[in-house]
Amino acid sequence: MEQNFKTFVKIKGGEYLLDSPYDVRAFDLVRLSDFEIGKYPVTNSWYKEFVTGGGYMDQRYWTKKGWRWRTEAEISEPDYWRDRRWNCPNAPVVGVSWYEAAAFVRWLTISRNDGHTYRLLTEAEWQFAAGGKQQTIFPWGNEWDTNNCNTENKIGETTAVDTYLSGSTPIDEERSDGILDMAGNVWEWTDSIHEKYKGNYIICGGAWGSNHVSCRCASRGYLIQGDRCSDIGFRCART
Repeated sequence: MEQNFKTFVKIKGGEYLLDSPYDVRAFDLVRLSDFEIGKYPVTNSWYKEFVTGGGYMDQRYWTKKGWRWRTEAEISEPDYWRDRRWNCPNAPVVGVSWYEAAAFVRWLTISRNDGHTYRLLTEAEWQFAAGGKQQTIFPWGNEWDTNNCNTENKIGETTAVDTYLSGSTPIDEERSDGILDMAGNVWEWTDSIHEKYKGNYIICGGAWGSNHVSCRCASRGYLIQGDRCSDIGFRCART
């Protein structure tokens, strides 16, 4: 039976103190509503449905700035889309900007019309889904293990999103199922803007070319909305 890479995991909301001992930045007490998170990053095969379904040509799915960015640059597909190194169907899509990720989730909301609103995660939601109420350092626990994710190895590219089952988050009272690839493989766009560098969006999770420090649940990077890289992808949330 074909693996379903479109599965969502329920996250129980509540009040949580999200903090990082490795960063001068610290969250205050954050109130999170119930939400669902993609069990996997969005794969090439799933994103292909958006491409072939006319997602790049329908202005309804795009922010105003995103549509201008797309049309001025004549963009109709992700960067690296035709490069065999990056187009394994079950690997995470890469070469997508924040604009494209935001258009994809808007497309999901409209095309599915199933009562859910699909969107990108906030940084707080992403960090809590990865580390849980216990605020573990890595999604699987507090000890680094290169066998649990696609980072600090010699692969040098993305892997299928179900490769590192041992790197799954645990199932607990906050998370209804394990979540995969929240460390390594690709950095993931969020919907949170950096508090200092305005116009830059937070990315989380580390990637295939990162080191283990970047794979901490509380780690973060930031990029401008139009950046497209071979180590940047995203996953969906829904409410």
